[in-house]
Amino acid sequence: MSITKYLDRHASVTADQCAGLEAFGPWDHAVVIPARREGAQCLAAAQAPAQRHAVVCVLVVNAGHAADAPDDLQDQLEGTQLLEAVEAHPELWRREGVSLHRVGSLDVVLVDCVRGDRRFDSSDGVGLARKIGADLVLRLHQLGRLRSPWIHCTDADARLPAEHFERVASSGANVIATVAPFWHEPGDDPEADLATARYELSLRYYVAGLRFAGSPFAFHTIGSLISVACSAYASVRGFPRRQAGEDFYLLNKLAKLGIVRELGGAPVEIRSRRSARVPFGTGPAVAALISGQALQVYDPRVFQALARVLRSLDQIVSGAGLGALAELTRELDAPQLHGMFEAAQTLVERYPPAQLAQRLHERFDGFRTLKLIHELTASRWPKLAWPDAVARAPFIEFSPDLPIDAQRRAL
Repeated sequence: MSITKYLDRHASVTADQCAGLEAFGPWDHAVVIPARREGAQCLAAAQAPAQRHAVVCVLVVNAGHAADAPDDLQDQLEGTQLLEAVEAHPELWRREGVSLHRVGSLDVVLVDCVRGDRRFDSSDGVGLARKIGADLVLRLHQLGRLRSPWIHCTDADARLPAEHFERVASSGANVIATVAPFWHEPGDDPEADLATARYELSLRYYVAGLRFAGSPFAFHTIGSLISVACSAYASVRGFPRRQAGEDFYLLNKLAKLGIVRELGGAPVEIRSRRSARVPFGTGPAVAALISGQALQVYDPRVFQALARVLRSLDQIVSGAGLGALAELTRELDAPQLHGMFEAAQTLVERYPPAQLAQRLHERFDGFRTLKLIHELTASRWPKLAWPDAVARAPFIEFSPDLPIDAQRRAL
């Protein structure tokens, strides 16, 4: 889908809302930051690279809509305070609900989703905030006010390294999205620091397991690490309007379209903290670990089974037939594999070998990979305590007795 068609049909920001912005810039790069219950320090996320480039930061301040819900009322209060803090800086341009301000070395497009009827419904969350911000960047690109063809996403608790934009731009031909390295830094809460470091182990373990299995979806799906090419963003119709998991679903669609590349170099630094902004993910997981829950991860046998599934798909492409996948489907008896086998039968009949690999890859995508892992965990191999998983995993070569930071680095 072309950028123009996407903006005409699917964008959450209208051309009228951006009228007049063509008089400003041009900017070298654009960064999108969703902000719910955040302070003005969230703008520090893009400060380091802004010392080297002309940067516009699209800050989407949002809150829930319910007038009688305590969390939403707190969102509205803190959101209003953040809006007023940014609005205290010189104003360059304004439309209904959107304004442009000069804040130090940054130009900030401030999107107000807090006041009046602009607040989010209960079904909306960070996915909609990212979509609004990325859609606005896409309009800047269409207006010719953005030199870079990339939309850079991060979060209020993250800090981008100074060379972030350069390494994305040099990520290679046919790369349509990148995932930056990351590291959770201590905040001001020792309990949250320790719990977050332990949770980070589970994130790195999961991607290491996918990589061991040979999955093409072996990358972190964390919103504060993602950069996406403008044209690719439009082609997959942008971020989904979800309360959480929007980063996973965007990257899952992009990986079927082109290359999603994990970057090297300095990490995006994410501040450890307690958070209740999303229904699942880092915040709830950290809260559970703080409350005393043991760190548990997937049994390594799940990833060994996944490796066998992916090898069976390679055998189909090479012309060896469906026998290996059929045997695995009988052995593991997982609904995802039954569905995959039926789909593979159809795909083999419909596509020549040159197209078959891509079609199988599209069918057995990151979402179905995760569902298979969940099915095998529920039916055959329950999650293990962290020390037990480390001892059994063929893709881990360190001891669980090492300090947590050393384990994080090793993964």
